[in-house]
Amino acid sequence: MKRKVLFVAMLAVFALQQSRGQNSVASMRTSIWPDTSGASATFENSSPLRGLEAWADSGAAGNGVWFGTRKNEALYFFTDSGKARITIHPSGKVYLGSSLAVNGTTTTKILTITGGADLAEPFLVTENAPIPPGAVVVIDEQNPGKLKVCRKAYDTRVAGVVSGAGGVNPGLILQQEEKFAEGRNVALNGRVYVLATTANGPIKPGDLLTTSEVPGHAMKATEQSASFGAIIGKALTALDSGEGLVSVLVNLQ
Repeated sequence: MKRKVLFVAMLAVFALQQSRGQNSVASMRTSIWPDTSGASATFENSSPLRGLEAWADSGAAGNGVWFGTRKNEALYFFTDSGKARITIHPSGKVYLGSSLAVNGTTTTKILTITGGADLAEPFLVTENAPIPPGAVVVIDEQNPGKLKVCRKAYDTRVAGVVSGAGGVNPGLILQQEEKFAEGRNVALNGRVYVLATTANGPIKPGDLLTTSEVPGHAMKATEQSASFGAIIGKALTALDSGEGLVSVLVNLQ
């Protein structure tokens, strides 16, 4: 009986529910072990499963249908590939092998994102040429709701930085399906790498950055009066000369 242990266990749970309803038994349990006749389960090229237990009654969290492994062992849900798609550890941690889709509200005390570092939203960009990650984009006044690459110094239409430069991906993407779900991910806050130029002087950590005349590039802001409304954020790394990538803390102001 290969790769059917979960199916057998669920059948056992349903059987328990049926039996409990007919016989009014206070607590009924069933265990699946490799050494019991008719209920063993093994995987190809692996040792027998130690055991599953299922019951319809109360547990540490309350009444209900309970299903899990015996002793202090993890519970794995897998596909025919043999790779775990869902893993539930004894500590309570749950790991998913792919994405999670929730059609409703998700509530959590703490959310830790490990795959990216900025908050982004998708925007349609009106450019004929491909736009590289790290490019500074501004609002396109000729195309409402869309963006374009910056080509002007101290541009108050600045909207953000195209995410993905330097191997840093968006950490959180805000979008609404069928409304604002298409286009390039543009960082509106957080840490990203931006294309920068030293046309207005070397960039040091802590310098405020603004748009420049070099398409898609940021530069150091030195004119306070012109900087109002045109600041992209604050440089976290330096650029001594020429053009290159600079880590920036995006904070439009």
